[in-house]
Amino acid sequence: MKKTALPMIAVIVAIAGCGGPDSGSDRERVRDTVQQYFRATAGGDGETACRDLTGQARKGFAALLAVPPAAGCEANVRKVARRSVPLRAIQVSHVVVIGDRATAQVTSERPSYTSSVTLVREGTSWKLLYLPVAIHAFQLPRIHSHGHH
Repeated sequence: MKKTALPMIAVIVAIAGCGGPDSGSDRERVRDTVQQYFRATAGGDGETACRDLTGQARKGFAALLAVPPAAGCEANVRKVARRSVPLRAIQVSHVVVIGDRATAQVTSERPSYTSSVTLVREGTSWKLLYLPVAIHAFQLPRIHSHGHH
């Protein structure tokens, strides 16, 4: 009897984790995604940061650069990270999930910062729909491509 009961329990647990009416697990995934994204951008980890963005948001990195953007999102994240003040020890709160959209509040003490971010569900993942304004707010002066002659 015990041998047949165990697989049944495993199946029930697997079904319970598939984003049913309880959005608690979705809220956790949203929180994790936002934290991972900010850690990645602060560290110039383009691969991770770009994986947490929608295609629309990935294009936004190129728009931030006054110098000609690099070919890929990852390289642009590294360029922006070098020119930006990184947000350390961010807190993610007020996570609200409605269907395939979510919002979360991001705060940081060093430097002082508060913003709301919007995410969308893509398959089983959550991705930031837009670039957070952190990059705009704390970006160092732009480095322009034209020099003085």
